[in-house]
Amino acid sequence: MRSVSTSAVLVLLACCISGCGGQASASGGVATVGGATSSGSGMGGAGGANANGTSTCANGLSAPSATRPTLPGCYAYVSQGWVKVPCNCELPIDNTAPATARARFTFTVDPSSIAPTLDGPVDVEITFDDADRSWFNVWASQPDTGRTFGVTASNGSTTVRLGAYSVTLASVDEPSCQSRQGMARVSGDSSAKLVMAVELSDSVGNVLSSVDNSCVVLVPP
Repeated sequence: MRSVSTSAVLVLLACCISGCGGQASASGGVATVGGATSSGSGMGGAGGANANGTSTCANGLSAPSATRPTLPGCYAYVSQGWVKVPCNCELPIDNTAPATARARFTFTVDPSSIAPTLDGPVDVEITFDDADRSWFNVWASQPDTGRTFGVTASNGSTTVRLGAYSVTLASVDEPSCQSRQGMARVSGDSSAKLVMAVELSDSVGNVLSSVDNSCVVLVPP
C-alpha cells in the first residue's frame, strides 16, 4: 500500500459544508468547493491505494482525478491530479487494507508553553466516531487517563480532552474497509495549534498509511 504525499504543495482549507455552493475554485495547487478559509496546516499523506493505484476496498479512498473537484471539501493538486485532503481540524481514519489495522494517535499542542487542561480555560478536544465504544474502552483503561488526558463517550462518539501538551493514545483496532472521522476543536487560547497524527499498521507492525493535520482557531477576515 502506498501513500499519496502532498506535504510539498498542501495548504488545507476549512469548508463549511452546509454553506457550500456548487462551484469549485483552484489556485496554487489548492481547490476548495464552496466557502472555505485557510488554516495554514499540512498533511503528511493518506493511504487507500494498492501498488496499482486502486483501492483495496469498495468504499476506499478515490484515486487522483484529472478534473477539478465539485463535491464539498478540501483538495490538493499533486502530480497525479486532484486528491481529497482533510480540512481544518479534520482527521480521517480510513483502513482500506484487507485486514484489521492498528491505529495509533499522537496529539501535540504548539507552542508547548500553552498547557491544555482537563477542566481549565484551555480546552483541546478530539471527537471520534465510536458507535461500539471499542476505542473508548481501550483509552479509558490507559494508565494516563485522568492525568494527561480525559476520555468520555456519548451518543456514538468518544471525545478525548488533552491535559498535557503532548499525548499518545494506546493503539486501537480499525476493521478492514472501515472509515471513521476525528474532529478536533481548540478554545481558550487563539494562538494554540493542535497537531494531529494517526498511523495505521498491520498485525506485524508494518505501516499501511499515515495522516497528519492540524487544528487552529479560524479568525474571520
